[in-house]
Amino acid sequence: QMNDTTVTINGTGGSIIATGSNNLLVENGQNDYLTVNGYNNTLDANGSQITAALSGTGNTVSIASGTVSLSDNAGTTINGYADQINIRNTSQVEVDGSVMSLAINGSQDTVTANGSGSSLDVEGSSNLITANGGGDSLSANGNYNDIALNGNGESVYVNGTDNVLMINGQGNTVSLAG
Repeated sequence: QMNDTTVTINGTGGSIIATGSNNLLVENGQNDYLTVNGYNNTLDANGSQITAALSGTGNTVSIASGTVSLSDNAGTTINGYADQINIRNTSQVEVDGSVMSLAINGSQDTVTANGSGSSLDVEGSSNLITANGGGDSLSANGNYNDIALNGNGESVYVNGTDNVLMINGQGNTVSLAG
């Protein structure tokens, strides 16, 4: 376990497991897999095709064209472009970036997506989802979800019961089922 440490990783095809808190992990390689377990860690993924799995809260990830998977109860801010984000149960997530792909496969998540052109796929119930940006696409299959879209040119499909949908903007397309 490491705490209050800075680690720089250079290389290709590696796998790193970091456990601890208040660490700075700098990833400069390619095709690497990182597992980060702990609190208040910062991951700067400067390389390409990076995959990161995180657990804990207060973590921050900066990544482009990579994949980030969060465990249950994760609390993470993700900054990036064209990333795949996988979110499980009872997580608190802020995503700042455009052309992101979010898979929200769980319940009781709070997700805020800031950026444009993102895709949000919600498969679960009792989630609070906010998308701030234009040209986003959202598909929600589940019950008791609260969804707010704040932007123009949004495309929304919601299937389920007792969902709340609030849309602010122009030129939006809405499809409802269930």
